[in-house]
Amino acid sequence: MTVRDVKKEIRGIIFDLDGTLLEAYEAIYLGMGEVFRTFGKPLFPPGDLRRHLKADLQATLAPFLSPEETSKAISIFRKRYEEVYLEKTHFLDGAKEILNSLHRQGMVLAVASNKLGLFSRKVLAHLGVAGYFQSILGAGDGHRNKPFPDMIQASLKEMELPPEEVVFVGDSLEDIQAGREAGVDVYALPTGVHSKEELATGRPKRILRSLEDLIPLVQRSKQPLPSS
Repeated sequence: MTVRDVKKEIRGIIFDLDGTLLEAYEAIYLGMGEVFRTFGKPLFPPGDLRRHLKADLQATLAPFLSPEETSKAISIFRKRYEEVYLEKTHFLDGAKEILNSLHRQGMVLAVASNKLGLFSRKVLAHLGVAGYFQSILGAGDGHRNKPFPDMIQASLKEMELPPEEVVFVGDSLEDIQAGREAGVDVYALPTGVHSKEELATGRPKRILRSLEDLIPLVQRSKQPLPSS
């Protein structure tokens, strides 16, 4: 019998959203465009968006605006984003199929995103997978944004699983820090704002090549441990 090479059984997975399951760059760029037009500033080219994205919206806008302008800009961004994000957000390649497979296997799933929680829940419902998740948490839901561990800890509580049976999958250094401080293994994906080399500096448990790597890892985690 083949023994498993994953040291714990994985019963639950928490996902980040943008850059991990979803691609929303066009919607984000449209929101940024509205902000820059409002404040009379030239907008950078679309191809530069990814390098300007930070842990959350406030951190993304702050380099371009004063603190007072940033506070106003968040509302301006969200108003425009809300108009377009359902139409302009889609799954990353293979993500829906991976979620379908994990859901069929009975995996307990959750989302912890720095995207506004309301937007996170609405877009997952729009894409037909909101019912797969035991918990969907985001900005504005009463927890500090990542890299603080609060959102991961709250997800674990709603999943009713201990951290040693859960992994967190994300695409940023902030995801890695949040997951580690919450006591869960972090599987990092180079599909968002950070390269594989950049993610490695955060020392995640694993760096996945793609979401598809999750399926064999989950399956191997359920195989018997070697006998002593």
